[in-house]
Amino acid sequence: MNSKTFCVVPFIGGCIRPAGTMHACCDSQDPGTYSFAEIDEWRNSNVMINLRKELYNGIESEHCRRCWTTQQLGGQSLRQAYNQSLVDATIVTQIKAIAANNFITENDITFLDLKLGNLCNLKCVMCTPSSSSRILSEWKANKDIFPLVQEFDKDYSWPEREEFRTTIKPLLPNLKYVKFTGGEPFLNPYIEEILVNLPEDCLVHISTNLTIIDDTKIKLLQRFKDLWLTGSVDAVGELYNYIRYPGKFIDIENNLTIILNSLPNATFSIAVTVGILTLQDIDTTVNYFTDKNCKIQFIPIDSPAYLGINSIPNDMSVKIIEKINRITDKSVAQYLLEILSKRKYSDELHSMFEKYIKDINTIRKLNFKI
Repeated sequence: MNSKTFCVVPFIGGCIRPAGTMHACCDSQDPGTYSFAEIDEWRNSNVMINLRKELYNGIESEHCRRCWTTQQLGGQSLRQAYNQSLVDATIVTQIKAIAANNFITENDITFLDLKLGNLCNLKCVMCTPSSSSRILSEWKANKDIFPLVQEFDKDYSWPEREEFRTTIKPLLPNLKYVKFTGGEPFLNPYIEEILVNLPEDCLVHISTNLTIIDDTKIKLLQRFKDLWLTGSVDAVGELYNYIRYPGKFIDIENNLTIILNSLPNATFSIAVTVGILTLQDIDTTVNYFTDKNCKIQFIPIDSPAYLGINSIPNDMSVKIIEKINRITDKSVAQYLLEILSKRKYSDELHSMFEKYIKDINTIRKLNFKI
């Protein structure tokens, strides 16, 4: 088992993406030719067997490019995070047995990452129609600006079908780890049905935009012994309002207070993407959440590339470095400086960024400027 490439997830479960297709994880670039209803066939398909074999034996699979890129940029990849959280002696024994069985697994699925369609209430600037129903509607209304919308015009209503319930219900009692991402999970009507049927000792991880929380969901979440909540926020104040349009930061502040006070069983963190927009006010963002004792996860943007660090021109980079140096937690500041040091500026990417912001401003009748 080669620690430089090994990933536990393809050995113990997988991810159902917003269009209902099976993948190794949410970042994997495997083909997705199987639907959720074919989960048993998918687990021991040639793609999955070969993926396990490559990762076990030290080969950087082409399907895992996002993890390799994140690591090269100095961030913690999803592979590293899952290995750190999920691998124990029992898992290692199981994985070695799978390797000895020609990488065919006959074990129960114990891990699922569920993206229950694309239902969402926000139109975040770095998101796509596959993860936001509102962006899909916006792109359809502006096909001259977003001609690629046809690639995303799929059926995202599969969680409503009885076929999904029949497929997923037998898996729930054996799950040790389940992750909900979006769309926005708390907006999705199917999440409550799944939470009710999960064992209390299942580790439940929910990535939420923090705009929606209610008493029913709070009570459902209180029953789990191990609960992880990740708030995708990116910025504070007016910059937040632009990046996560039409969200309002005042709602985030209120809901954050509710969660921190109502869910003592939760390990809570904030996820901040790292790119040309979020770095504009990074000191204010980091210091705000540090003052609230929130752990912060940083996710370098690699797609779309024009929102990442390589579209940051030199003069802007100097100003961003000044802001990073105003961060009170110097270990975080150093980490962000290391990410920024990997910047390879591209005029083409910056031009694409400027056009994208101009288009967004026009469509949404905004007047945002850096």
